Amino acid sequence: MNPLIKHYNIMKFIHYALFFVLISLISCTSPVLFDSPQPPDTRDLNKFPRYYRGVYQNTDDSSLLYITKNEVISEYWVEFEIAKKEIDTSSVYYAKGNYLYDKNNNEKYKVVLRNDTFYGEWHYSDQLFSLSPSHVLRRYKGHLFLNFEMDGGWEVQKLSLDSENNLKLSWISEKEELEKLKEITFVEEVKDENDHITKYIAHPTKKDFNTFLEEKSFSAGDHYIKIK
Repeated sequence: MNPLIKHYNIMKFIHYALFFVLISLISCTSPVLFDSPQPPDTRDLNKFPRYYRGVYQNTDDSSLLYITKNEVISEYWVEFEIAKKEIDTSSVYYAKGNYLYDKNNNEKYKVVLRNDTFYGEWHYSDQLFSLSPSHVLRRYKGHLFLNFEMDGGWEVQKLSLDSENNLKLSWISEKEELEKLKEITFVEEVKDENDHITKYIAHPTKKDFNTFLEEKSFSAGDHYIKIK
């Protein structure tokens, strides 16, 4: 077992795992999109620079981030344990050999039975970014910018390395940053049929984007230590 993994009872573990994934997706979502990949008037990269590639460990939850030549992948594990008698009477799970099976979706989890308790590990990986027409990579002022094509615009995240090759993956999340952006450039308000704002789309020039960067933007994010 990975010593960095947290422990959960399996009956809570599945809910935790789904909740974790959902929260991760929500927390990384920016309140503002851009009208085009950022920064404007900057060439696309066809691969990640070599000095960015490697394996990084999240300082908060010990998940791993892999940066390869053309993609970014996140990976994490969750340990769980459950009494054998709970599996024997469960309508959802059953044990066979060294695995627990979920009857609802045929998922299986490798386990070890010790003292009438099953111990196991759940693994999850997610491809966060893969170079393509809808995932555009650009470099500017010593940072990498990951552009994700969304419905109606582009979400932008920033990758930065410090002097010790540790990494920060950051995004726009604070309302204050949106207000800063409105002061710098035109930000379109997209509304639904009930006149509620559903999204903001910024239309910066390259100069505008540079000004925004100098305003301590992309303040929310995750920190990683390079381990390989």
